[in-house]
Amino acid sequence: MRPKHVVIGRIVAAHGLRGEVRALPLSDHPGRLEDLEWVDLLADDGAGVERVRVVGTRAHNKGLLMSLEGVTDRNAAEALRGRRLTVPGDQVPELPDDEYYAFDLIGMQVETEGAEPLGAVDEIMAAGGSNVLVVRGGPRGEILLPAAREVLRHIDPQRRRIVVHPLPGLLPE
Repeated sequence: MRPKHVVIGRIVAAHGLRGEVRALPLSDHPGRLEDLEWVDLLADDGAGVERVRVVGTRAHNKGLLMSLEGVTDRNAAEALRGRRLTVPGDQVPELPDDEYYAFDLIGMQVETEGAEPLGAVDEIMAAGGSNVLVVRGGPRGEILLPAAREVLRHIDPQRRRIVVHPLPGLLPE
């Protein structure tokens, strides 16, 4: 089940005097921000969502400069700092059968090939160009699992379960 809002970026600063904002992409598809006609702005506390038309975008360093309808000066742009850029969950493109979004894996139960429960995926961290699943709530405490085919043997979205092959030294004793 897709979340209501999927975060694809974050406004990190105002840029210039005419209301542009600097956005940092938080998506596996960084160009996704450049193609938006509309974006939903989500406050840090998750309390409110505001839909805004994207007037223009342009690349800037490792991010993007965005012009948003109604944001015409630096003060208005600065007021958006920290807002998350989201799209409705039902508008997220489908992935090939063997690929998953991070939000698809969060909450899945993890067990070894021998059916030993390890806990649930609590978060996914980026580490040196790879992803690491942080598994918590199991009898062995917190476990970090590389998102590699050698480790993640089977992902079952219907049963919300991941079967792993723990390489030697991967699991705490």
